Amino acid sequence: MFAQMFNAAVEQSKTLFEPALQANQIATSQMQKLGQKQLSLINDYSTMGLQQLEKASKVTSLDDLQGMADEQLKASQTASEKLLKDSMQMVELGVAFSSEWQQLFAEKAQSFNAQQVAEPKSGKAK
Repeated sequence: MFAQMFNAAVEQSKTLFEPALQANQIATSQMQKLGQKQLSLINDYSTMGLQQLEKASKVTSLDDLQGMADEQLKASQTASEKLLKDSMQMVELGVAFSSEWQQLFAEKAQSFNAQQVAEPKSGKAK
């Protein structure tokens, strides 16, 4: 008797907490992906900046300064292109995240509706 009640309580808790567990798994996965992308971007942009500082520290003549100015122009164009590409990747990541959440909510709404239809309505007048 006690085992049946315990098993029923366990099953109810699974049903109750399963959506929250799935939401937590999605959120954790998304935070991990976003964090990895952000760390990668920080590394890329800081490397670009440090390379420019290193080049600037090696300027010893007007010719070097002119060459560095030309390189700065190329570097700024490269950085601009990279920024645009990275922005698009972040938008795509956001769309993918949104899609994951919409899929979870659709699945849970469908299973909830199916469960409501399967359960007999209580509280009807007899």
